[in-house]
Amino acid sequence: MALTKYTYSITNDFPNQVVDITKLIVEIEDSAITTDLSHINTNDDICDIYFVDSLSVGDESILDGLVSVHDGVYSPPECCVITISDTPEDDAKIWLDSSSSVVYYKDNNRDDKWLSINKHAFEYARKGSAKGMYLPLLGDLDAVDDTFMSGRTATMVSLSCKSRAGDKNAEFEIRKNGVMLYEFAYDGSDNRRHINNNLNFDIELDDEVQVYVKNLGSSVNNTYCKIEISWRYEV
Repeated sequence: MALTKYTYSITNDFPNQVVDITKLIVEIEDSAITTDLSHINTNDDICDIYFVDSLSVGDESILDGLVSVHDGVYSPPECCVITISDTPEDDAKIWLDSSSSVVYYKDNNRDDKWLSINKHAFEYARKGSAKGMYLPLLGDLDAVDDTFMSGRTATMVSLSCKSRAGDKNAEFEIRKNGVMLYEFAYDGSDNRRHINNNLNFDIELDDEVQVYVKNLGSSVNNTYCKIEISWRYEV
C-alpha cells in the first residue's frame, strides 16, 4: 500500500469554488469508495485528497463525481438542535427542561431514558487496607457507609475503581439499600482497576448507594471508587 494523492482545482473542479474539508470527508466516507481516505489538504487553489492506496478506475470516477457536486457549505449535525419546553417532544434528541433548566438527552443505549447531560459523582475512598467492609464516602471522617440521592430520580451510568496495592483479584459489590446491585472483580493484573461506562441502574429519591469490599482473599490498600449518575426525567 502506498499513500496516493488526487489533486483538484478549487476554482475549476468545485461548483462553488469553495471546499469544506469536514463535509468533504464525510461525503467521501459515506460513498461507495472502498479505499480508506487518509486526509485532505487545501492550499490556495489546490485541493489534495490523499488515500491510503491508489483508487480503482471506478472509485476514482466516484471521487470525481463527489468533487463535481460538493457545495462547500457546512451544515451542523441535526443532533445539535435543542428543544426547549416543559416536557420532551417525541422527536427531540436534546431537551432543555424549561421548568428546571436541566439539559437532557435521549439515551438510546439505556432504553431511551431522558438523562441529564451533566453527570454527578459520588466518591468513596479508604486509605489503608479494606476487606469485608464498606468504603466510606471521600472526606467522611466518621466513615458513614451510605449516601442519599439529593431529591431527584437518577440512573447510575459509570463506575471506576482502583487500588494502589493488595489483592489483584479483589471482589466488590455496588449495593443499593444494602442489596447487591452490581458486582465486579479486578482482573489479576498489577493495575488493580475496574472501569465500566455502560451501567444502567435506576436510583430513586432516597436510595442509599454503597461500595462493599468482599471478605475474600487478601485485602486491598488505598482504594478509590467513583460512581457517576445522571438525573433521570420520568416521562
